[in-house]
Amino acid sequence: MKKIVYLSLFVILILSSCTSTKKVATVTKDYEVETMGVGKDGTYLIKVTDYFQTADERVYIDGLKKSAVHCVIYRGIPAGNGSLKQPALMNNDTKIEGNEQALSDFFAQKQYLNFVGSIVNSSKSITKIKGSKDFKISLTVSVNKDELRKYLSDNGIIKSFKRHGVLHFTMEEVDSQSSTAAAMAGLCLPHPNSYVEVLPQPPHCVV
Repeated sequence: MKKIVYLSLFVILILSSCTSTKKVATVTKDYEVETMGVGKDGTYLIKVTDYFQTADERVYIDGLKKSAVHCVIYRGIPAGNGSLKQPALMNNDTKIEGNEQALSDFFAQKQYLNFVGSIVNSSKSITKIKGSKDFKISLTVSVNKDELRKYLSDNGIIKSFKRHGVLHFTMEEVDSQSSTAAAMAGLCLPHPNSYVEVLPQPPHCVV
């Protein structure tokens, strides 16, 4: 009889453990982002909104950080609050085929946390969805775009356009800048299939 009781308790503990794992945050296609500004040292300040089945801070903060980095890599950052639209780090110009597993591991192993800086606690908003078990939660976080781009490039996940000390921009990135800013940076506007180099001498376009 005691063995049956112990076995029942063991099964309950296992089921409880499995239930708790469902609360681990995952990236959903439903998250929303709002640009709060571009900070210093190549960082984006992003307000992320997503839906969770729990209001556990440990879960939703991790989930919103994950969604923020996912957005920088795959979607890009929309224009807003005086900032121009920023293209996704992985786009048609930079994508290297066959690296899906590397990116899957990047998120599964929580390496994305290395590229998220401060969070703005005062921006936190939690709303219980009426008639649902879900919570709509928003939080502003900073993402170090430059360091993230370097990591993805160094690990062969995206192409690098920097070689021999020359900085290369994709045309999508150039298009996200104003003509005045481009002129001040010494950019020329080449053929759409070209890359742009920023040089100390007069601008030169690589076709």
